[in-house]
Amino acid sequence: KFPDALKLVRVAEQKLGVRAALVLAVLTQESGVDGVIGKNLGRCFYNTPWDNKAGSVMSEEQKPHFLRLASLLGFDPATTPVSCPIPSAGKYGGALGPAQFMPKTWWDWDAGTGYKSRVEGITGYSPASPFDNFSAFTGTAIYLNDGLRGCRAKCNRHGSPRCRFA
Repeated sequence: KFPDALKLVRVAEQKLGVRAALVLAVLTQESGVDGVIGKNLGRCFYNTPWDNKAGSVMSEEQKPHFLRLASLLGFDPATTPVSCPIPSAGKYGGALGPAQFMPKTWWDWDAGTGYKSRVEGITGYSPASPFDNFSAFTGTAIYLNDGLRGCRAKCNRHGSPRCRFA
């Protein structure tokens, strides 16, 4: 529920400066149902058959990252819900948890990059999980903070007086 989500997001707001309202707005859009943020975790599974090159909901690029994450976190990949493809957005789904991170975005095992370690640095939770509300909400705040920093840098380069960030 909103009050519980707000408490979780306040931690990231204090550490990153991204307003809780913005984080909650994104999370509501990504996975809110009936006033519960994070309720819609997906209705497919990574190996659900689908009409695309991989023949399943999750792309071949994402699958190994998902399977390694499942092993690390101790969940059954065959029974863990992921997002279904949205036809207007592409042929693949596979987003994870209440913030709907793609497996490779959460943690790219090959490059050693992603939100997992950054979330761990803020929350102290290790390993951070895209299925844990505190970790997922913090990851969303980091994602938004990265975007805001990029926008600020672009505005500063161009000297636009229209660039105002609260």
